[in-house]
Amino acid sequence: MRLPYIGAQRTETPPRPCTRRKRPARAAMSLLAAGAILFGGDLPAVLAQAPSDEAILAAAQAAPQIEGPVSPLT
Repeated sequence: MRLPYIGAQRTETPPRPCTRRKRPARAAMSLLAAGAILFGGDLPAVLAQAPSDEAILAAAQAAPQIEGPVSPLT
């Protein structure tokens, strides 16, 4: 709770107005709507896609290989 001045007691502070909160279902629907706009309406299919094994292997081979102990300071 925010206090209006240093040394104030909680009982001396007026209650702050409660901001309007979205219900969890409404927040989820908002996220789904935003995903539908961003991904062309097929958000569950986009989320279900996993990188293929070939893509993972190609990324691992393209990454620089580090040999020996490496200090994070250098």
